[in-house]
Amino acid sequence: MQQSEIQEVQVTVQELQDKIDRADLLEQLHKNRAFKKIILDMYFKDRALELVKGTCQSSISETSTKIHNNALIGISSLQGFFNSIYIEANTAAASLDEHNALLDEVRSNA
Repeated sequence: MQQSEIQEVQVTVQELQDKIDRADLLEQLHKNRAFKKIILDMYFKDRALELVKGTCQSSISETSTKIHNNALIGISSLQGFFNSIYIEANTAAASLDEHNALLDEVRSNA
């Protein structure tokens, strides 16, 4: 294997590790008491429920409905972003060992 191929595997290993590290950071946030209160409880639960209830009111204007729906989309987007971090980390972890083994093999043959 050429040096460029070794570097390519090294970059891949680092990218995979970065994804795993991001999930670890997110996990630290999820364990933080302030984050739990403000984001997980007040934003993802309370605020979302408040917006849904507001949207269901018959007296709400079309503009307010759009504002509520956009706010709900924002909440959903943040949750989706967090989920994507965990999914990418799981995928990265599944292939990290394989890439590390390949890197070790290449280095031993160099």
